[in-house]
Amino acid sequence: MDLDKMVFPANRCLCLLSCWYRSKKLRRSRSFFVFQDMNFPEDALLLTEHGDAPEMEPGKTLLLDANVMAAAITNIAQAIISEFPEEHLPEIALVGIQLRGVPFASRLAEQIAAKTGRRPLCGSIDINMYRDDIGMRKMLPVIRETSLPFDVNGRILILADDVLQTGRTIRAALDALNSYGRPSLIRLAALLDRGLREYPIRADYTGKLCELPREKRIKVYWQELDGEDTVYTLDRTQKT
Repeated sequence: MDLDKMVFPANRCLCLLSCWYRSKKLRRSRSFFVFQDMNFPEDALLLTEHGDAPEMEPGKTLLLDANVMAAAITNIAQAIISEFPEEHLPEIALVGIQLRGVPFASRLAEQIAAKTGRRPLCGSIDINMYRDDIGMRKMLPVIRETSLPFDVNGRILILADDVLQTGRTIRAALDALNSYGRPSLIRLAALLDRGLREYPIRADYTGKLCELPREKRIKVYWQELDGEDTVYTLDRTQKT
């Protein structure tokens, strides 16, 4: 990557850090792919392929098991392939939002490769220094790796994140990506969409729409990070 492209993100980080310390001192319209017909019972929160859920600690409920997660990822990959002709596949790159969007992007790339014989490029992006609450948080965020091993300019980028909620994370990710170049097109893939939007942002590919009370939160576990593929709902006061 051209070193000149790295200057703006670095300068922005320093500027935002300075703002944080000072504060301590005082789609365009289109069709959307949503998969709700993958053996997901609409009258139940528990979604598994194996009958009754295992016993959980109070306030923690199994939402998706590994098989249902895999089915959602496979269907999202197929939707991406369906949108873009085969000759455009080499132009596509998947970008996972740190932390839990990264394994999601990798899984999508694997499924696309299995179906087409072409594995899209993969990258990761950290959005913490682009958040709109950077100067209001009690602690500095953990900054993780941003890795974009390709030229962003003119490329089709598919942002991948595990849960879409307010839209603020995606807004920050768009700002971060645009500091590296000018993609020809950006799409958004979300494994789960739980609503509660605060920004006018919607996923182009969604594995599952989940309507949950505001006091509940969703935690996605990945084999690569946590040793299992599952999705749980938890009370907001509950620690994981």
